[in-house]
Amino acid sequence: MAYRIYVITANTARYNGTEKDLSGPAVVKTLEQAGYTIAGHQILPDERRVLADSMKSICDQNAADIIVTTGGTGFNPEDCAPEATMDILERVTPGIPEAMRAHAMQSSPLGVLTRAVAGIRKKTLIINLPGTPEVAQKMLTYVLPFLRLGLQVMNEAN
Repeated sequence: MAYRIYVITANTARYNGTEKDLSGPAVVKTLEQAGYTIAGHQILPDERRVLADSMKSICDQNAADIIVTTGGTGFNPEDCAPEATMDILERVTPGIPEAMRAHAMQSSPLGVLTRAVAGIRKKTLIINLPGTPEVAQKMLTYVLPFLRLGLQVMNEAN
């Protein structure tokens, strides 16, 4: 089954066009190479309500099987992707971000600084990734095989 993934870049400077989005296209490329269908990609500002409303709409309309956010997971006061995600989740899946952090820390201790979360709303899995393209790709590539299994289990139950 070809799963549909929606990518959201959470970064105000990229949204305003003052900074180029590198992480979104890197995540899209990684997903396409892994055989996933890209349902959409948008750049949104680091605004909790905007991010939450967008993710909620995608989930509630069943527009994607997975939403992957990139950016907004750091320690900057503006970073709010994890909080926006938690606002709309029905079930938390802590093993995914725990595995991503553990994997990233093998090559850089800075992997511990991502506040990424993951969880499920309706039939959609949501995963936060950091905004650094290389780290986002590394973390995503590591968990992709597990995501297919999780989606299979979710779809069998529905």
